[in-house]
Amino acid sequence: MALNRLRRVGCIFHTKIISILFFYCNFVPGISLNLKIVTMRLPEDPVMLYSFINMKLRDFYPSLDALCEDMNVEKEDIVRKLKLVGFEYNPAKNRFW
Repeated sequence: MALNRLRRVGCIFHTKIISILFFYCNFVPGISLNLKIVTMRLPEDPVMLYSFINMKLRDFYPSLDALCEDMNVEKEDIVRKLKLVGFEYNPAKNRFW
């Protein structure tokens, strides 16, 4: 539990640092900021997707809705793909099984 809280605080810390950098880049002449935004594709293989989603739910997200919102993916797509191979989401346990 403490590790998850620390990870979330770390994410908030990094978000604040980026916000501060953008602020200075917009208002201080001569400063430029080159950021590369990396997006991660979900695994195509259903078993790999199952493992990946459960790991993310376990380590980083309190719900599937939060994961989907943060990763900008459709919840229905994940649920449908995993249901095809026999996995269903359990909100009480926050995992597929």
